[in-house]
Amino acid sequence: MTMNRCGKIHNVMILENHLGMGGLEKKLYDFVSRIDRGHYRVVACCLKDAGHLRDPFIGLGVPMYERLLKNKYDALAFPRLLSVLDKEKIDLVYTLPHPNSVIFASLARRLGRVKRVVVSIHGTGGPMGGRMVRGYLKPFFGGVDRFIAVAEEHKRYLIESEDIPADKIVVIHNGVDTVKFHPGSAGEDLRAALGIRPGERVVTTVASLN
Repeated sequence: MTMNRCGKIHNVMILENHLGMGGLEKKLYDFVSRIDRGHYRVVACCLKDAGHLRDPFIGLGVPMYERLLKNKYDALAFPRLLSVLDKEKIDLVYTLPHPNSVIFASLARRLGRVKRVVVSIHGTGGPMGGRMVRGYLKPFFGGVDRFIAVAEEHKRYLIESEDIPADKIVVIHNGVDTVKFHPGSAGEDLRAALGIRPGERVVTTVASLN
């Protein structure tokens, strides 16, 4: 394994409640599968059951910790997380905007147990409307170094609707696997079955249209 210029592999923890099957989680899996192992080592930690992506992540050689939170009022969950952070010598915690993981990551950062915390937010509003980020999480934003938005308009939403400081937001656009998805990849049989004429252009979007 090669190392970066500093001669150090950076240990990154993905911290979440669980890793179910969803667009955001799939993007996370794609990211980890392509990460530069010469610069970064990834550890996954789920406060609850790891879920659907447990085995795929383990298949990538990612150490997996799960069930740190035994119940809703488990006071020992945070000390368990600190123990894992110390054991794996974690430099950076990357999490999604779930209250449990944001609060735990922020507290660990404030205690000096990790050097950086990044929160990735990929939506605008909750499934039932309203804010994506719970209002009571705002006091914990001080323990977050960067928030990731997926577009400039999304960044504007996070600033105006979620009250996230502009100087903490960076925009990283979602990528597309052009080996798996490319013009004509559906095949002529499928095009014919859908009544699409030869040479006709097709545009498709797949999403949770809340």
